[in-house]
Amino acid sequence: MGAHKNITYTPIGDGRRAVNLKLLYKHIGEPDDNGCRQWHGTTNNIGYPFMGFKAIGNWTKSKMILATRVLLMVKLGREILPDHQANHTCHNRWCMNIDHIEEGTQHEKLQKMKQDNRRKHIRGGWIIGKEYPPKKQNRNYKYSEEQIQFCRLNPVRDIQQKYGWNQPEAERAKRGVKSLYKWLPWPEA
Repeated sequence: MGAHKNITYTPIGDGRRAVNLKLLYKHIGEPDDNGCRQWHGTTNNIGYPFMGFKAIGNWTKSKMILATRVLLMVKLGREILPDHQANHTCHNRWCMNIDHIEEGTQHEKLQKMKQDNRRKHIRGGWIIGKEYPPKKQNRNYKYSEEQIQFCRLNPVRDIQQKYGWNQPEAERAKRGVKSLYKWLPWPEA
């Protein structure tokens, strides 16, 4: 075990990475009616549990990893095999019940989803017609809807004046609202 800044990190998988298991278990909720245990920590952009890890031997180097992968490595006591992932048997991406997570390939996951009638249009490994509308994924957005609409309709000079941003910030906002916020319809001009 390694210690850094009074936090205990436990090696996982092949021993090149270490995580704070106390923090991992702290973010796992109580089981619901289906036995799923909800993740109450950070999630990635499509709702999967996410947490940080440290590289052993270089405590200043931190990266992020799916918390379900960490939980599966702790369960297996080894690294997840190449081309394999942590698959949910319950099909709930936020579930952290160790009994609902198993090692498998993407193909096995899609076949199981098809068998359980979870997705009707699976072809070539991709889920056809499945969208991840970002507004429904509990994301934190840089700009409010009012700011997005204002930036879409007004020149950079007006954006600077209204929000007190410098010119590069206002230009970045103007560019960003065009490509990053497609979920929000354009206002009537």
